[in-house]
Amino acid sequence: MPALPLELIRQIVEDVVDDIDDPTYCRDLSAVSLSCRLLRHEAQRVLFRDSGELHTTTAAREKTIMFMDTIISSPERLALYVKSFDITFDDWFHPNSDETAALIQKLSITLQAMRNLESLDVSQWTSSVSSLADILQHVHSKLTSFIWSGYSDTASAAANIKADFLRRQDNIEHLVISEFIEERTLEPIAAEICPRLQSLSASYALTQILLPGKQHLTSLHWEPPLGDHVAQVYQGPDADFPCDLELISKELGRIRYLSYDVGGSLMPAGPNIRRIAPYLTSLVCLNTHRDDIKQLEALSRLPHLEILILSVGIRDSWPEEDDLIKVAASCKSLDHIDIENDYGAFSRFKYNHSSKSLESHTVDGSDIYRWFDDFDAFHD
Repeated sequence: MPALPLELIRQIVEDVVDDIDDPTYCRDLSAVSLSCRLLRHEAQRVLFRDSGELHTTTAAREKTIMFMDTIISSPERLALYVKSFDITFDDWFHPNSDETAALIQKLSITLQAMRNLESLDVSQWTSSVSSLADILQHVHSKLTSFIWSGYSDTASAAANIKADFLRRQDNIEHLVISEFIEERTLEPIAAEICPRLQSLSASYALTQILLPGKQHLTSLHWEPPLGDHVAQVYQGPDADFPCDLELISKELGRIRYLSYDVGGSLMPAGPNIRRIAPYLTSLVCLNTHRDDIKQLEALSRLPHLEILILSVGIRDSWPEEDDLIKVAASCKSLDHIDIENDYGAFSRFKYNHSSKSLESHTVDGSDIYRWFDDFDAFHD
């Protein structure tokens, strides 16, 4: 077959396999890569650029190990294609077995080989795997996205390794650190790390340490505290959330997307909207608990609020229509209100100013979550 321009080859591959959500996506890409030498490299580039969701359960472990073995066997070609790597240590994976140690060792070698990696997502739902953080020593690529979520009993593990990792990763734009690092470890390095940070998901305590000076950060998610922090934070449903908003007042003024749950939980994630509304002068999208629909005065003080997202639990009742109408009529910039249930389904309510009533329909929640990753791309 005669040589073709790379742009045309890429178009051929993308046209043949264009739906990443198709169950046969990877299989079809593999078939394309084997069809001829001309298409092989491009099909493999697309196939390996995203690891997909890898797991350590018995049923999924073979696939996970196969992927890592393939990467290790081709450090100068296939390993360099990988841009995104996602692995979950599931809760029924034995934390202290020889098999676990071998898997972590293999993961370290895999990460070292993936020198063009941009996004790393590690979920640790197996308690007491304190050695898992050791893999970070082998990440030599410059990440733009880092996600680490898991159990709180390993937050103190390998503190020096975690601190050194965050110091080295100065290209990170999107950061999720659920129970990744302790406050005492973060405080000494907070000012020097993640200068390009755009979105952050962490507990309020960690964000209060990390936020100051982060001039590019516009998306913020506060997670409920876990472990020992619960007793320190929760003092009853009517108590004020312990915080000093003046420490991050400038940074809150830059936030365009804020997501947190302050009601209906024994573990409030952050201060009540009444307290923070005066600081949120640039806020465009607020994702909070359905009880905040009652905070009419606070919501009406958000001059640029366009989207209000309310989360409703399985046992919670939906907000009253009258409350929705009052908020929609009072918030001058508000375009619509989305209500999300525990199953991820969204209902969208738009206020008709002529009839002074609400119009509703179902929407795809995937568009909502793009706010957190890239507000500008969604808004355009």
